[in-house]
Amino acid sequence: MEFIANNPGRYAITGVPCFHKAIRLLKRQNPLYHERIQFQLGLVCGQLKSALYFEYLLRRADVPTGKVESACFRRKDSKSRADEYFFEAIVQANDGKKNIYRISNKKIGVNWGMGLFKPKACDYCDDVFAETADIAVMDGWLPKYVNDGRGTSLIVVRDERLMDVLTGGRKAGNLHLEDISTEEIVKSQLGGLNQRRKGLAYRLSLSADKMPAKRIRPASSFPFLFKFEQIIRLALRKTSRHAMVLQTQAGSGLLIFNVLMALQFFFYRIVQELKRIFRT
Repeated sequence: MEFIANNPGRYAITGVPCFHKAIRLLKRQNPLYHERIQFQLGLVCGQLKSALYFEYLLRRADVPTGKVESACFRRKDSKSRADEYFFEAIVQANDGKKNIYRISNKKIGVNWGMGLFKPKACDYCDDVFAETADIAVMDGWLPKYVNDGRGTSLIVVRDERLMDVLTGGRKAGNLHLEDISTEEIVKSQLGGLNQRRKGLAYRLSLSADKMPAKRIRPASSFPFLFKFEQIIRLALRKTSRHAMVLQTQAGSGLLIFNVLMALQFFFYRIVQELKRIFRT
């Protein structure tokens, strides 16, 4: 924002839903930002992560102490599935040589739904589709796309100018676009919607904290297994941050973190197995 204020021009900004809401409010109050920020490009978001997540991944990938030149949280493999990818870090060793360290998401040992290391605010967000952005982009988590290791992006366009750009790109042969129904868009993000609709309603019923008014009303009339999963996720978020801070203070490895998280990991996996059994 400081750069935009000091450098006249026309800008497009990418970001997660909460960032775009903040930008919209800023543009409403400050004509300079309203004029210069032309497009807001939103990412469908499941949650943010603190820097502790990066530290956790470095240790899971056995990255030695050294200068991390760069990192990629989702390095794709075109020969694999779209939901199989790598965390990759490039580290400069003492001799100046750059080494690449990788670990697949399947080997990391935790899944995204656990909500490790996320800010508390994410547990009370109800925006899945970056509703205040001009365009929302998301993963195509649908059976017909998931086998393409290159990945498939689904998009929701809310600005006619951006729609014209996309249709022009398709006509010129620069973009491959297919129409998709609203129902399929919803289905592709069903996990996030459940977390920020039903899950949010239950979490609001549990919370004694003061917070902004939500469009989702507190509710507690859910099945026991669903409620237990929500409680476990709240505990995972809170404990993971505390455990990783203690681990970084103690030194290398993940022994302290794993010991402190073991019971919660156990209960979470029990819940997932029960969900699988009752679905079948």
